[in-house]
This record gives sequence, structure tokens and C-alpha cells, in this order.
Amino acid sequence: MNRTMNYLWKLSPQTVYHSLKDIIRGDEMEKTIKKLSLIPPKTGTEIDFMGKRIIIPDAPSFISMYTEIFKREVMNFSAGTNPLIFDCGANIGISIIYFKLKYPASTIIAFEADPEIFKILKHNIAAFGFDGIQLFCKACSDHKGIAYFKQDGADGGRIIDDGGNRRDTIHVEAVRLKDFIRQKIDFMKLDIEGSETDVLLDCGDVICNIDKMYIEYHSFKEKGQTLHLILALLDEHNFKYTLEARKYVKVLSNGEEKGKYD
Repeated sequence: MNRTMNYLWKLSPQTVYHSLKDIIRGDEMEKTIKKLSLIPPKTGTEIDFMGKRIIIPDAPSFISMYTEIFKREVMNFSAGTNPLIFDCGANIGISIIYFKLKYPASTIIAFEADPEIFKILKHNIAAFGFDGIQLFCKACSDHKGIAYFKQDGADGGRIIDDGGNRRDTIHVEAVRLKDFIRQKIDFMKLDIEGSETDVLLDCGDVICNIDKMYIEYHSFKEKGQTLHLILALLDEHNFKYTLEARKYVKVLSNGEEKGKYD
């Protein structure tokens, strides 16, 4: 079977599905974006979104998510009428809203580790009254247990290794994602801020159950880069993929790093 994984999926304008065209391109949403651009980061507010009232804890991250998910449709995929979707790193639910508007009969299993962000996620999904969604306030990992989690109040919270020596971390429950992959998954979004390599490698013998994926790869200065391990795994299992750089790219010049990367 020929499967496709797109890393920051490249899509053409034709992929915008017609039922959302007027909303995406509407003047009201553009006005909302302009207003949000004036709000300082990490300042919570409420907005009207797709006809419902939702909470956003951070305007810049919402604008980024809205642009990527609804305007560029980086997570667009084709499936039957009732696909099974995994959303790993659901944040405040913008991707879930997108999936449900596109596939109303879909079943979605979603994970969000940050308990404060999870409260907002639950509120936003409840505002739409969707069925067929399971929300877990848990971190996706390659093992079960308790993990140190560094909150950031937006979309960058992540598991860290040295949390026991820091005051800016909390304990969260971690689950082994592999244990949830027991049947065919039509689409999986994996945006878990640096844990993606460990999780994917642990899922190596069940990854054949996943048809399509969207993966955000994160690299941190204090750790070695592991993108090659992910690509090798995908090659091994006959996935095809596209790559797209986002945010900062590490550039080496005469052995010195130029610019930032994450």
C-alpha cells in the first residue's frame, strides 16, 4: 500500500473545501485577525470563530494556527466519510474544529498535555457540540508514567528531561501512544514539541496502521538533531513525504551557527 506522510504538508489553493471558503475569506475573520495582532502575547481573550465563541490564551499562536490550518490547509487529507483521526498535541482545538467541519462523521482521539490549555480545549470543543471526540489530558510519549512538563501559556509547552531541577515545570501523565494504535488510523497529526522522534520510533511496528500523517519536527539547541531517524523510519515503511521549513532554520558557516532554530 502506498501511503503518504507530509511534513508541513504543501497544498495548492484548490484544496480549500467549498463549505468553508466564505468563512475563511470573509471580511469579519480578517477584521478579527487584525484586532488580535494588537493584543500582547499570552493575553487571554474570546473571539467568534466559525460561528461559535471560543477562548484563545495567546493571540500570536492562534493567528499562526488559523493561517496554517484553515487558510493554507496544511492538514488537508482525503478519506472516507467517517475517518479515524488522531490529534496528538491538540492545543486549544483549532485542528479538531477543522477536521470536524471537513469530516462531521469522523472519530477523533486527541491528546493535550498542558492542563491549563486542556481546559480551554474542552471549552472550545464543547462550544461546537461535536460528537465522536475523545479528549485526553495526557502527554504522548514512548512510555507510561509521570513526565516533567514546561508550560508556556500558548502552543510551545513540552516535556523536558531535567524538570526535577527546575521550578517552571509541572508533573503530567504520559501515555505510550503505541498502545492506542490498535486499528487503521486514517490521519494522525503529531505536534508534540520535541517528543516526536521517540514516539515515532516506538511506534515502528504499528506505524503500518497509519495511512497519512502530518508531523512537526522540533529541534533544540541542547539536543542532537534526529530528523534523519524519522525519515529513515518512514522510508522503511514505504511512506512518501514532503518537507517544508518553518520558523528558524539552523545554518552552519565555517563551523559556527548562524540564526536560531527550534
